[in-house]
Amino acid sequence: MNFSTYAPTRNLRHLRLLALPFALATVSGAALGQDSMYTVGGFGTLGVNTSSFDHGDFAVNPFQPNGAGTNKSWSATTDSLMAIQVDAKITDKLSAVVQVVSSLTNDNNFEPHIEWANVKYSFTPDLSVRVGRIALPSFLVSDTRLVGYANTWARAPQETYSLYGLTNSDGVDGKWSQSFGGFRNTVQAWYGAANNIKASGVDGATSAEFKMRNMRGISDTIEKGALTVRASAHISRLVFDLPASFGTDLLVGYKSYSLGAIYDPGTWFVQGEVAMLKRWIAAPVLGIPTTSEKAFNVIAGYRIDAFTPYVAFSKIGKPSPDLGNTRAQRTTSAGVRWDFYKNMDLKFQLEHIKLGQQSTGFFVNAKPGLAGNSGNVATLVVDFIY
Repeated sequence: MNFSTYAPTRNLRHLRLLALPFALATVSGAALGQDSMYTVGGFGTLGVNTSSFDHGDFAVNPFQPNGAGTNKSWSATTDSLMAIQVDAKITDKLSAVVQVVSSLTNDNNFEPHIEWANVKYSFTPDLSVRVGRIALPSFLVSDTRLVGYANTWARAPQETYSLYGLTNSDGVDGKWSQSFGGFRNTVQAWYGAANNIKASGVDGATSAEFKMRNMRGISDTIEKGALTVRASAHISRLVFDLPASFGTDLLVGYKSYSLGAIYDPGTWFVQGEVAMLKRWIAAPVLGIPTTSEKAFNVIAGYRIDAFTPYVAFSKIGKPSPDLGNTRAQRTTSAGVRWDFYKNMDLKFQLEHIKLGQQSTGFFVNAKPGLAGNSGNVATLVVDFIY
């Protein structure tokens, strides 16, 4: 695919920045001997998409400032990313990992950021503790949601995975696994915080910087043969710094729950997930009631040699109670994955998106006339791991 045909020069500069982690991985890998304690690898996605919406930009997550739609019909930046991961085995019980990801940020650049950076101590093969920056297990495929090659879809469904968009926290977690009756059960509990978060408003403007505090939760994953089931519960508190005249910061409480499952016997698979988010004003008391949102997604596919055609549906309803500025949206998708080379795939995905009345969904740079509309998004990506 010749990106210069579809993307402005600014996008090409962004894509060149993506090559930096890959180059570092190549140099580092060459420098490491077979007996080294370090292992270097990574993953990436090069993608381009187009949108028929002309009153808003299609964005992959709530932290992107723009995409295909209002100002440009094609985008080569929304899906593209590059990552490098370094694992270190310090002792038989002590290990560490650092993962650096370069993807489109709220500041409209591809400045690399640290996605994971933690130290792990394994008391036994089934019991471990990690300290540092850790992936949040909020959803079924949270650990691999950024690894396009690990998933059949071109991207995780917005309606579910953008319901609670944070992917990591700085803190501590513990994991305990146990086998019984042919089942493998893994319980994970965590506590942490996240700083300097920026999200894009529906008008494209950058929201005030905020942080998350008292992030804590628990997840339970059950595996048996081709079946994997995960349930998660998470609570946190968003903090906005308000002017001193308010006498206190704005505190917004969040609770999220999810239940997902995948059955994959090999030739075919089916995967689904339901999620709910509750939020409320914790301080100052503004008389705003607790709101809740519910979402779900389902995807099914059939493997024919190197090709996997699939269909998917995802939906998020309007908040209850409806206080305006809702993100009610549903997406019907069809696509095909082609594993054309070792550790590489090519995916084409077509999505039909319908926005609820008075809803701009997950679009950014929203203009009058977007709410209640429907349209299509077509995506072509190449995923790889190394």
